[in-house]
Amino acid sequence: MTLWSGIPAMDEVSIYWAMQVEWACIKQEATNVYLHSKPQDPSEILTSVTFVQTMLLLKPITLHSHPGPNPWKIALLLEELSIPYTTKVYTTPELKQSPYLAINPNGMAPVIEDPNTSLVLAESGAIIEYILSQYDIGHTLSFSPADLHDKFHMMQWLQFQNTAHGPVLQHVFHWSFLDTNPPAHAYYVAQFRRILKVLDNELNGKDWLVGGKCSAADLSFFSFQSRMGFIMGNAAPDLEAEFANVDAWYKRILERPKVEKVLGDHHAELKRLNLLSK
Repeated sequence: MTLWSGIPAMDEVSIYWAMQVEWACIKQEATNVYLHSKPQDPSEILTSVTFVQTMLLLKPITLHSHPGPNPWKIALLLEELSIPYTTKVYTTPELKQSPYLAINPNGMAPVIEDPNTSLVLAESGAIIEYILSQYDIGHTLSFSPADLHDKFHMMQWLQFQNTAHGPVLQHVFHWSFLDTNPPAHAYYVAQFRRILKVLDNELNGKDWLVGGKCSAADLSFFSFQSRMGFIMGNAAPDLEAEFANVDAWYKRILERPKVEKVLGDHHAELKRLNLLSK
């Protein structure tokens, strides 16, 4: 028996198996096919089933990480999408040594090695785009090409985090801890406050940055935002009083179980490397 030409009916066992897999696209499509007989495009169903079978056979991605905030954006994306991975955390001196330079000649983290596609990839922005395009086919944290505005507005805010929010906070860190310079420090503190104001205005009347859902754009801010108080010290703003929309948004992000897990993992690495007070 087939529901339509070329697509076999799914029995109860198959439906149960598919429903256990943590991929929203399969749960939606399998339910439509079997329970409601309102399937989406048959080719999409076959693609999704093949994708689930592939995911069950995935080899873990290796994430080459560092105690700084940037690599933990990638860890969170992998966690949220239930992609198997292992993490290798390097100290700053180790990033500049030959074994690591053989992986990334730029001597920076993150880098991923994906044995499923034989890809080695550096730069967090490129890695995020790769993970979303390769593994988020259900658009759990992204948007389909049909959602043109949401898709590219998500990319806009990913770029904003990667080129403004993160780097400016890194400058604050540099002029606070590595090369004390009060005028430079004051300038970048003011710039970071400006960035928070941009976010606060964008979030006015909204829970999330794009498309009415938590996406990769929102999650990309979490790791730097989690270190704001430590990096800025007495110069840190009172988010609740000064940037109430950002404060409420960040608290929503913190409520996600995977965010809690990655923050715990990051804290454990900082503790292991005796960096909690540095």
